[in-house]
Amino acid sequence: MPEFELSKISPSVALTLQADKTPNRTAITDFVDGQERSLSFKELDNRIDSLANFFLESGVRVGDRVAIISGDRIEIAETFMAAIRIGMIPYSVNPNISQEQLKYILNNSNPKIVVVETSAPKHSINTLNSMFSTIYIAIDDELEGFASYREIVSKSNKLDEACIFNEIPQGIIYTSGSTGFPKGVLRKLFKIDRKYPEIFAGIEIFASEEEFQAIPSIISMPMFHVGGLWQVYTSLPDGSPLIIMRYFEPATYLKLLSKHKLISCGFLPNQLSMCLKEKDLIDSLDFSLKLCFVGGSSSSDGLIAEAQKAFGCPVISGYGMTEGGPMFTYDGVDLDAMPVGTCGKADKDTDVQLIDAAGKKSDFGELWFKNETLFDEYYKRPDIMAEKFDGDWFKTGDVFYRDKDGFYFHRGRSDDMFICDGENIYPQEIENILSKHSAVLHSCVTYIEHDESRQVPVAMVECKPSCKVTEGELRKHYLEHGQLYAYPRIIKFVDKLPSLGPGKVDRPKIRTILSSEFKNNSEEREPDEECIKSYTDEDIDSFVTDTWNDIVKSDSIDMQQNVFDLGMNSIQVTMFVERAKQQFDIPFQLQDVFELETLSAMADNIKGLVDAHQLIDHTSEETTAKEII
Repeated sequence: MPEFELSKISPSVALTLQADKTPNRTAITDFVDGQERSLSFKELDNRIDSLANFFLESGVRVGDRVAIISGDRIEIAETFMAAIRIGMIPYSVNPNISQEQLKYILNNSNPKIVVVETSAPKHSINTLNSMFSTIYIAIDDELEGFASYREIVSKSNKLDEACIFNEIPQGIIYTSGSTGFPKGVLRKLFKIDRKYPEIFAGIEIFASEEEFQAIPSIISMPMFHVGGLWQVYTSLPDGSPLIIMRYFEPATYLKLLSKHKLISCGFLPNQLSMCLKEKDLIDSLDFSLKLCFVGGSSSSDGLIAEAQKAFGCPVISGYGMTEGGPMFTYDGVDLDAMPVGTCGKADKDTDVQLIDAAGKKSDFGELWFKNETLFDEYYKRPDIMAEKFDGDWFKTGDVFYRDKDGFYFHRGRSDDMFICDGENIYPQEIENILSKHSAVLHSCVTYIEHDESRQVPVAMVECKPSCKVTEGELRKHYLEHGQLYAYPRIIKFVDKLPSLGPGKVDRPKIRTILSSEFKNNSEEREPDEECIKSYTDEDIDSFVTDTWNDIVKSDSIDMQQNVFDLGMNSIQVTMFVERAKQQFDIPFQLQDVFELETLSAMADNIKGLVDAHQLIDHTSEETTAKEII
């Protein structure tokens, strides 16, 4: 085969090149029915050719779809590689989804071939038999009317010609349907473009190609998830052995990380929570990790800090989407000086903008982006395409904040935001504060309806092993750090947060549980009076001078100075207003600064607002829970 630029060829063809280069090296390993199975690069490539030839002999055409319904195993990777080798479009289906969702996905994609694990739920097999006149292939056991996967790949059947370039979409990833049915994201997936030594945020991950190829990658995310598929399409073609976990099990994953001396690894937030509960096992193992990633959904600052302590290495909060990415980078960033919880800075190959509620560019708002990794379409859903694009800008639905140094911080989904007492509340802001308590491992904040006219915050919390905290103690912790209007009216402790899918907390289910809890326990929502902040005039004077000194990097500003005589600009004024609003929980406005001008006048104005905005009268003992809520 002639030489090509690796970044432009199909991952399946790149795998063939790797098999020619290192035919006898172990390529892939999995664990099925408790048995370890491994294939060399040459064995894997031959099986892929045999499967691709069977597809062609069955009469498929370029662009036809092939579905895989199975738990994670070697056969999924082989099916994906075989499909894209001949121009088909593969996709993997969560074997545990409902029959209704499975029917929707199969109707939406109309696959010409379905590869199914015989141990899949019965409704999956029944759905296939009732819906389609297509070609079925059974993994493992024999099924009537199904071709045998084992027999197909056992035949040596070299492919004559392959689709070499990345010209055809290489997969459909069906996003988890938290509301409605899953959307099929059609993508030309991932290019291979690795350089050695690989330097990531100042850390030398792999010093050479040889070192990279000596250390395997572990697929811990499901292969129907974009993270799992990304590893198949990037690791194998570049010569890195792949270990596939059948299902995620924290103790097994931790032991594999230690045994194979992985230098970097990735987690979904719920997976990381599960691993951190294995404290004794973590303490007993020897890790070689230089860097960990956590992504797939938002993760709290507290979870990241706990992981850094457990693994002794930086833990990066990654951000990407099924629809495209990455958008952010850590290249050139000093990890020691990097703020906790940031997703990094804008990648040089990505155009990024934050759009606020008024539709204007801002430092706080919904993330819009465009780059070359952006997906092709929501499969057969032009209606959603129209909703999600503004010209060639993709609207992510994720809310971000950008600080003065250009770091981006994920603040949650725009559709998770709710309004309490006229204030926009983003659940992740509250979750970050809760997670800073030493006993909290993971939390989920949502809202419940109060008196059919008002939404109020509530929380479900998962604690660290052997750690305990009461609802009152955790509420007091929140009130010491957060806005009073946003305190959680109910905090319920659970062993494990309900999950909607890989890395995603089931907020609708949590909302239902906590709504019931609210109705049955309505007397216990008043925050302790000693938790409520009170401020003296001296406290407020000190805040004003200290804050302005910090903003302008001075130590000589006094209360009688006019801030505009000091050369203040609108960005600095905005920073002061936001800090005052957060500190005192008051409706302080930008125009107040322009009208008041002197620090003394600003302090007097803040004092009046604090007095007027006090929600609890400390001299009264008759305040009821319903008045507070």
